[in-house]
Amino acid sequence: MVAIENLSRRFDPIASGWGGVVASIGLIASTGHSWRAHLIFVAVSFGLGALLAGLRSAMNRPSHALMAAAIGLGLHLVFVALTRALNTVGGPASAHLAPDGFIGWLKLAGWGAAWALVLGLLIDSLFGRSRRRAR
Repeated sequence: MVAIENLSRRFDPIASGWGGVVASIGLIASTGHSWRAHLIFVAVSFGLGALLAGLRSAMNRPSHALMAAAIGLGLHLVFVALTRALNTVGGPASAHLAPDGFIGWLKLAGWGAAWALVLGLLIDSLFGRSRRRAR
């Protein structure tokens, strides 16, 4: 019980959750587009997701940004799985994972995680120092 309380003091699941939702929107919106569109959508949405997670969390901003990226990637996988399941029962065409399949999705995952980490570090450097000086 003490470990859970310590974790909840260091980690804000709401911050990472909202950041992950924003990050997944870029992956979902870029479905069916070119690689260039995928890279732009992922950079913008994962950057915004990291920004939201970093601004909402009080500490460990880079880890919150990376967790937001992981949640965004997971939500995208769920979206693709649901659209494929709907397609098998006669629904509309399913969404594609990435232009080059799973390998392409891994590349996009790395690209998105890199953007999330960079923005998380930037937010930490901008807002973390002012809190450290105030102490």
